Amino acid sequence: MNEEKKELIEKLNNLVDIADYMKNSYFFSPPRNPEARKSYEERYSTELIKWEESGNSYSARYTTECRGRCVYAWGRYRKNGEKTNLKAIKYSLKRLEEDYKKNDDI
Repeated sequence: MNEEKKELIEKLNNLVDIADYMKNSYFFSPPRNPEARKSYEERYSTELIKWEESGNSYSARYTTECRGRCVYAWGRYRKNGEKTNLKAIKYSLKRLEEDYKKNDDI
């Protein structure tokens, strides 16, 4: 259970880091060749992450695409099936980290 929670926390931290980095992606220049574009998209995208915390169910995914001369990036975040924002995901992550540390100390 603790290993699963640790892995979830790592995935969510990665998603938050990517979202913070890519928030100005509209102004980024994409790589020129197709292999580099694909690598760039994979590096700055995440798989769908689902978890439950404090009686709520969450899901999050971050997608990055290179089209033409632009880089597009967006996150899709849900709490109990309703759209939410990155702030709610960050709060859930903070609670997960606190709970993990508390249970790890015992």
